[in-house]
Amino acid sequence: MAFPLQPLSPLQKLAHQVLSICAHSASCERLFSTFGTILTKLRSHLSLQNMVNLAELRLHLCDEYMCKMETHEHLKRK
Repeated sequence: MAFPLQPLSPLQKLAHQVLSICAHSASCERLFSTFGTILTKLRSHLSLQNMVNLAELRLHLCDEYMCKMETHEHLKRK
């Protein structure tokens, strides 16, 4: 329990961040799936930063593809 005038302890801050994560959201599941496809036997020695960069790139490319498909479908209907 925190009092209004006292700052949170590091453990309280960590608990607040960890417990506020929604593990059942689609974006989290999509990210874990992406990490699963990136982290293979051939890529098991990637650094954490390189793995994060690859995951962000993959998700960005998927988002761009979906945006273009929605635009294409929207134009196609007219």
